[in-house]
Amino acid sequence: MIPLMPCGWMTYQRPESSTMFYSIASFEMNAKEDLAKAIADHWQAAGVAKTVFFDYGGLKDTADYVLSTRLNQLKYKGYLISYGLSVEGPLLWFFGFPGGHSRVDLDLALDLQDKAGKSVWQKRISEEWSVTQGLYYNMGRDMEGAALCLRRGLDAAISDPALQNALSKR
Repeated sequence: MIPLMPCGWMTYQRPESSTMFYSIASFEMNAKEDLAKAIADHWQAAGVAKTVFFDYGGLKDTADYVLSTRLNQLKYKGYLISYGLSVEGPLLWFFGFPGGHSRVDLDLALDLQDKAGKSVWQKRISEEWSVTQGLYYNMGRDMEGAALCLRRGLDAAISDPALQNALSKR
């Protein structure tokens, strides 16, 4: 709320470790596990293979294919808009002016390997999502983009002819 400063900002490289967003207090997530489980659920629902499941590695030898993931980036960038009016700026929020803006960037690498451990398909999901928020709209949606970016990227990956080709060779 510095006078003449139009906004304040926050950037988190690990949003699950952060405790201050625009409209939520925290974001609960175990990135390694939650993303992998979401991918398995999405691929099972989409019918990519007869059986798709998440595993910590104990059943790796029983699977025809193993999908490895690498989270390169899950970044949150948020802005709190005060319109350069210091503590009086938020009064404009009561009249419907935007109070903030949230943006999520996701960069995830997928690598599908056959039983022999040979990579048969690779894909990189690079998606971004943003939302403008105000006192009366879009509150609580700060990190919603993480799931939406993952879903958009997975939908694009599933429709990749190279994936269908790799899976049909078995």
